Amino acid sequence: MNSNQKIAVFDSGLGGLSVLKHLLNALPNEDYIYMADSLNAPYGIKSPEEVLELTEKAFDTLFFQDIKILVVACNTASTQYNEIGHKEKYKNKLIFTIHPSIQGPLNDNRTSNILLMATKITLQSNYVKNMLQSNKTEKKIETLAAGDIVPFVEKNNTNSSEFDHMLHNLLLKYKNIDSVILGCTHFPFVKEQINNELMKNNNNKEIIFFDNAIHLTKSIINTLKEKNILFTNKRSIHSVDIIDTLNDKTRLPIYKKLVDNTNFNYNFI
Repeated sequence: MNSNQKIAVFDSGLGGLSVLKHLLNALPNEDYIYMADSLNAPYGIKSPEEVLELTEKAFDTLFFQDIKILVVACNTASTQYNEIGHKEKYKNKLIFTIHPSIQGPLNDNRTSNILLMATKITLQSNYVKNMLQSNKTEKKIETLAAGDIVPFVEKNNTNSSEFDHMLHNLLLKYKNIDSVILGCTHFPFVKEQINNELMKNNNNKEIIFFDNAIHLTKSIINTLKEKNILFTNKRSIHSVDIIDTLNDKTRLPIYKKLVDNTNFNYNFI
């Protein structure tokens, strides 16, 4: 493991690009590999065993590459790996996982009615159940299985009337929500639309969003420094190599649009 090796980011599809976006901005001198298991997306409707099998298959693919750390930028894959994964197999690897957290909104004096949005399988995980039970405050936390958002992000179809109709119906019953935990990495890409829909039910007050990708990025930076594997030199060319199990290179413009960082070269491998 050395500083010249790449950072790998994995997701069931394109949602993890929201995490990659944070990493590219925070660590612009690193090179990256992004893997999307788009052929098997979405993970949120599969069984825990199916999710784990696909996740660890992706791990094996990525650890065959020249990487120093692996970032699991998928809440669904993260919860299943942490609960039932074969951790002994990867005990010598640096693996970072992402999870929704209630600590941000619970510690924020602006919040009182919190909505946790995630996939169904994430909400059913022991991690989330235990997390919600740990809330000893008077703040109310509601949960919403919002996996229907995922296919729209995957198909780059979030600016359509079909998406607007689906999101409106999805959020219609949630009144007086003042804050949202984005428990799926696809959701930051439609944060503005979520905000607009919930504002209609909250006297047009702006919604406060909590995205654990920010905390994850800080944790990654700290670990790279502690392990002395942070790449600090300037590269002439910065790259993001892409592995997509759909192997559809026509999707490259979608990648570039979602990441929105022109300082890197993006290539399918």
